[in-house]
Amino acid sequence: MYEISKQERQTMEALDFPIAIYQRRSHFVKTLLVSDGFCDVFRLAREELIRDLDESMFLYVHPDDKGKLYENAQKFWRHESFYKSMFRVKIPGSDDYHIFLCEGSLQKVSEEEEIAYVVYTDMNSVEKDMQEADQRYFIEEEDYYYIDRLTKLPNEHYFELFGEEYLAAFKRRRAVVGIAYINIMRMTGYNNRYGFKAGDLLLQDLADILRDFFPHGLVIKGMRDHFMVLDRYETLQEKVEQVQKRLNTYSLNGNQALHIGISLPLEGNKSHLKGAVNEASYASKYHQEDSRTIVQYFTVEMKKQYFDRLYILETFEKALSNKWIKVFYQPIVNSQTRQLHAFEALARWHDPDYNMLSPAAFIPVLEEHHLIHRLDMYMVQTVFEEIKLRRDAHLPIVPVSVNFCVDDFEDGHLKEKLLHLCEKYDAQPWMIVIEITERDIPQMPEPFKEQMEALRQAGFKVWVDDFGSGYSSLNVLNKFPHDFIKIDREFIKDYGHDDQMNTLVVEKIIEVAKQLGIQTLVEGVETAAQHHFLKRIGCEYEQGFYFAQPASLSEMIFMQSHEDIEIPIEHYELS
Repeated sequence: MYEISKQERQTMEALDFPIAIYQRRSHFVKTLLVSDGFCDVFRLAREELIRDLDESMFLYVHPDDKGKLYENAQKFWRHESFYKSMFRVKIPGSDDYHIFLCEGSLQKVSEEEEIAYVVYTDMNSVEKDMQEADQRYFIEEEDYYYIDRLTKLPNEHYFELFGEEYLAAFKRRRAVVGIAYINIMRMTGYNNRYGFKAGDLLLQDLADILRDFFPHGLVIKGMRDHFMVLDRYETLQEKVEQVQKRLNTYSLNGNQALHIGISLPLEGNKSHLKGAVNEASYASKYHQEDSRTIVQYFTVEMKKQYFDRLYILETFEKALSNKWIKVFYQPIVNSQTRQLHAFEALARWHDPDYNMLSPAAFIPVLEEHHLIHRLDMYMVQTVFEEIKLRRDAHLPIVPVSVNFCVDDFEDGHLKEKLLHLCEKYDAQPWMIVIEITERDIPQMPEPFKEQMEALRQAGFKVWVDDFGSGYSSLNVLNKFPHDFIKIDREFIKDYGHDDQMNTLVVEKIIEVAKQLGIQTLVEGVETAAQHHFLKRIGCEYEQGFYFAQPASLSEMIFMQSHEDIEIPIEHYELS
């Protein structure tokens, strides 16, 4: 009989899963070894289990499965197939049958002897283990569904489910409740400077600080670097200011600013609870650039502004599809002849609920949410559509300047889009002027200069709007490929009221532009004195209420068709 070494026996017998080693000599099979795991499954001592197996390999097998198992075993010993069988086994001391899977491997030890290693798997036990693992997994996932993994604070899912209960508990104590929304300023810069690990530690530190200061409130970890606190309204400001001071002692820069918005006092219902979060969030963003302001309360005035902004965001796409946003045309005139030179296309939102929405109301919102490029492309397409209507109404086909933003240049295909519109509407590139605000130029993507040159080569003119309002005006004059600058209205707003400095600045800008071969336009001209001053110093073009207010295409057609209505431009001539 094959002898198993002492070390191998100790190793194999100590295994915690069921395995047995059998020897076959002629037609006789002997059990050489069973593991502890095998003994545990059958609840038998090793000697007893070996004795039973030697007496009959199929002693505990279900009668219906014995024939199949015997046939598979014979094929296995004859090397006709792998040994892999599934059968039912009755565990001693139990009335239940377990399903077993056994898999075997043969090893030849001499000309006449072979040994077989057979591993047994109790499928009932495996199924139970899998069920328990699934249960643990779902419990863990459920925990993480409600708990932020980094800070271990409740998250927004938790707030949605249990926030109302916390609110009700405060109300039972007759407490006035508010929500503080906490935003860590310049967190991206902190991560870039000190690393993401340091950034995570800062978030964890802030979570611990908030727990300390609001032990009876509800502290929530929001998205990214945002936190929320629901607690007594009257103490929110004092506590969050202390949070700011404490955080400074933890941050690596020693001065990590927080912007904190506090909602209006809550009234106690779930819908208002959600609204209060939005209020506090909006207040935290209010005056964000003023790092000295730690806490900002949401006010009634801010509330109107907040809901106006929400309306704009929710209605913008509908306004585009329903053409509630109209193109208004403001003339640009030659300073010397006062003849029409071009139009600027201005967006006017005629809303069925709000009547006229001011550009000052909706354009900053669209810029903040990176939707302004949708407006730009809508405006330029509408201008192209109305070129034919202007022709049919015998209105002047002069260039129309359209405002473009940084996002319009991101994909690098603005030239192709504009040329496609030219072809579609039988227009020429000279009919559209690309107008870019000076403050946007430093933010333009890297190949921006090349894009501008390509647009000019294709026949489009490029103008710089609000020139002089940024920090890079002189660089723009020298390095940026353009045809025209529109000098910001602020330089002539107070002309005639002892504003000698701005008067001198305008003169010098026009002088330098002429030397560089760049044409100039001043916007915001409202008085005869401003006009005569600009005409005297050689400014080529002007735009403003002194000449005409913006008008819709239909208004221009109406004025053109009624001779008794004076067109508000002296010596207005069609070109």
